[in-house]
Amino acid sequence: APEKSSVARLSIIIPVWGSLKRLEDTLVSVLENQPHESEIIVVLDEAYDDPYGLKDDICFVQAPANAGLATSINLGLEASRAPIVHVLACGVQVKEGWTDAAMAHFADPWVAAVAPLVVEIRNPERVVSAGLTYQRGGRLQILGEGWPAAQVVNRRAAVLGPHTSAAFYRKSALEMASRFSPIAGDGLTGLDLALRLAYIGFRTVLEPHCILHAD
Repeated sequence: APEKSSVARLSIIIPVWGSLKRLEDTLVSVLENQPHESEIIVVLDEAYDDPYGLKDDICFVQAPANAGLATSINLGLEASRAPIVHVLACGVQVKEGWTDAAMAHFADPWVAAVAPLVVEIRNPERVVSAGLTYQRGGRLQILGEGWPAAQVVNRRAAVLGPHTSAAFYRKSALEMASRFSPIAGDGLTGLDLALRLAYIGFRTVLEPHCILHAD
């Protein structure tokens, strides 16, 4: 069982953005592999009756109906106690020790975010996301999408920001950048934040040894 402590090093924020079944898939994997000195925050935009009695182990935050991704994550940030936050989308699954390599990067005070390597559940050799970048004309590109995982590990491509389905952030940097903007819309809020963090002078790092699984 994870170490119980009044001090949290990592806040894992799960905004409900999909079915409750997908939420439970993610919760099971996180609870089974929860890092020491971490807390789990679930932001709900619909009713959840907590059939497994998790309220003592998880902080449930109620969001307004149809709150949107940015608002939901920001509510999770307000409830968080740790200096590093980890955003996980419903449906993403993790394994033991998944946060270790990502957390090590925050020893550098200019690292504001870490993009993990997200691979397919059914085909772990195929990449879902290795972060985001921004191209001419304002087009968002999901780095590594569809690539072989080994290709991403070998290249360690430059990344502008993490994908909001799986992202690590320094909380103080998010506060400096005014958090996530609902104005950008669900699809672009992560890119919008990445651009603001880069403007301030912060960096995002791709960590291909922090591996998560998604469908």
